[in-house]
Amino acid sequence: MKFFRYRKPSLKTLLGLTRAKRQLKKVLEIYEFTEIINAPKNFERKLKRNSSELVRIFRNELRTNFNNNFLSVF
Repeated sequence: MKFFRYRKPSLKTLLGLTRAKRQLKKVLEIYEFTEIINAPKNFERKLKRNSSELVRIFRNELRTNFNNNFLSVF
């Protein structure tokens, strides 16, 4: 168990309310319902995250090709 924390825990956490609330939602299967409801937003977020990696690679390739071609002219 860690004794040092960057932030102090909230009163709800200390009283165990957060954990009880999570367990109740799990028992009532609310998370399964919200998973279905949030699926489009999650998919969009995932798509944007993956596309940003491809864009970064593409920009890097453009930069290196431009520099190589530009320097070969002179």
